[in-house]
Formats: sequence, C-alpha cells, structure tokens
Amino acid sequence: MIQAINLPYVSIIVLNYNSKQYLPACFDSLSKINYPKGRYEVLMPDNASSDGSVEFVTREFPWVTVLINNRNYGFAEANNQAAAVAKGEYIAFLNPDTVVHENWLIKLVKAMKADEAVACCGGKVLFLGDRNIIQNAGHKMSLIGLACNVGLGERDSPKFNTPGYTLHASGCAMLVRKDVFFQVGGFDPDYFMYVEETDFGLRLWLYGYKVAYVPTSVAYHELAGSFESKFTPFHVFHAEKNRLATLVKNLEWNSVFRGMTVSFFYSLVKLVKFLKGRRTDLIRAMFAGKVAFARELPKIIEKRQVVQRNRKVSDRELYRLGLLAPLKQCVKEFMRLRRIKRREYLKSVLQARSSWGL
Repeated sequence: MIQAINLPYVSIIVLNYNSKQYLPACFDSLSKINYPKGRYEVLMPDNASSDGSVEFVTREFPWVTVLINNRNYGFAEANNQAAAVAKGEYIAFLNPDTVVHENWLIKLVKAMKADEAVACCGGKVLFLGDRNIIQNAGHKMSLIGLACNVGLGERDSPKFNTPGYTLHASGCAMLVRKDVFFQVGGFDPDYFMYVEETDFGLRLWLYGYKVAYVPTSVAYHELAGSFESKFTPFHVFHAEKNRLATLVKNLEWNSVFRGMTVSFFYSLVKLVKFLKGRRTDLIRAMFAGKVAFARELPKIIEKRQVVQRNRKVSDRELYRLGLLAPLKQCVKEFMRLRRIKRREYLKSVLQARSSWGL
C-alpha cells in the first residue's frame, strides 16, 4: 500500500439506477484499490431504484454512503448533486457496471498532481466481457457533436499505452478537480443522459484546462449494463437532442454552421437505416429529439453566451491538438468499424454507443 503523504482526498461517486446485479463486482474492486483507506470515500447516489439495490448495498457494503433521490434525475443532475456534497478535493465518477484495476485511482491522481493544468483525466477502458479489447483509449469529437472512442473494438496493444491529451474522459471512469468541475458548470443538467461527458470535456478545454489520457489507469466496463436496453427510442431521443445542443453551445459559429450542414446528411443516412429496419419508433424519437432541441434553443443560446465569454481556446487549436476530428477522419473511422469482425459484444457497442449512430 502506498503512503498517504500528499495524496488528495477523493470522493468516488457510483451513480445507481436498478444496477444491483453489477454492484457487488464494482464495490469489490473498489475495496481493493491501491489508495489509502482514509483518503477516499465512496458515495452511491440512487435514482429511485426499485430492484432492492439500496437495501443490498446498505447491508453488504456499509462503508458506501448511500444518497437516496426521490426520483430518477438522470446521469448529469444526479452526479452534480452528489458532487455538491462530496468531501473530496478530487471527484471520481464511476459507472456501476464497471470494475477497476487496483491502480486505477492512484494513476489518475498522480497524473493530475503532475500537471496543474490538467483538470480531468481518464484511463484506458476495456470491455468487461473481453479484457483484451479496447472500449476507449481517449476520445475525439466530430462536427455533428458526437464523440468517437479511440481504439474501439481493437485488441489492446502498446500503441494504446502512450499518455497524452483527450477531448474528454469516459463518464464511466473519470477523475476531476472538484473546484474546476463546478467552475465550468459541472455536467449540463438538461442532458438527462448521453453526450454529457463530451459536452463537459469540451467546456474544460474551452475554459483553458486540459484533459489527460492515462493508459496506466485501467477500468473494465460492461457498457450499457446500467441501462436495461441497448438501443431504444430513449437513447435516440436524448443523443439527438444533446449532440445538437453540444454543437451550438460550444463551437464557434463557423464550426456550428458546418456541423449543422453535416448533421443534415447524417440525419438522412439514419433515416434511411431506420426505414430499412422498419424502426418507425426510432424515426419518431429522432425527430422528437430535434424538436426538443429547437424548443430549448433560447436556453442553449444563453448557455452559449456564458461558454463563449469564458473561452480561451479556439476551435482551430482544438483541431491542431487532434481533439476535434475532421469529417474525412470521421468517415474513415466509421468505415474501419464496419470492417471489424462482428462479435456479439461489439454488436451491442455499435448499437448502444456507436460514434456515428449508423
């Protein structure tokens, strides 16, 4: 066990919503992390679960502090609420369907302490079902407002072991400085679920902070295990609304106009796919997401004014750093994913969190 000298106090937040089946493995792994026991706490905000998970955790893991919500606040708002009462100087957000390596936390903490400009970081995320396959080794964002998981579906190899910068850390296993988290506004509470980590990471960069990729910090993620359906109208609605909001709220106007143009053709491709699959429910959800975005546009513009007023980094600089991906690179990545051998777990990934939704 490492010494506690100069190590910050960390609050690990594991948001729960009917995830009882995953919690034993998650909390077992947290009980074994290589971080001094007196230097971290584990909080489990619960979004009104009905599967008995609160009673289970209270009984089996009494060292976990349970925060009970009276309704389902979604990912963004519930995590914001938990962060507000967290005692830590640093806050770690962890999904319940995640298992962490014993050095997961200490590697992230050391990376943050090594560079004061780094306000957030995340490590290498592998599939829980096949721990040799990359789920993400960093992220980039396309002009349509969606992120691309670097290395998705590839076998883990030394090429993913180089530390560097990433647009955002994965929301399933990330570390952030608490003061900076609230300085930039935390997760947008209007993002009930999906795209919130992309929006948050982009704001960190725009406010002049850095987000680091730390490959020596490893977590294993089930993916979509904390949500009972893999690809539903719920997913399509929120992803559509939130990606458009992220685009308008954060990027410079010339990037927004280009992004909206690309989004038009992106939506056409999705429409054709849904029509071929006779998924009228997904078509309705996609257009409902667009309508919800339009209704929220005045509020989004108000948020944009705040973000742009605090902007310290240009879109051009984000492109130069490789954090914003050009359209050509996005198409190339999509074609690469199409060629990957279709294993069952990868099918679920491409349905649940495909970078391009195609």
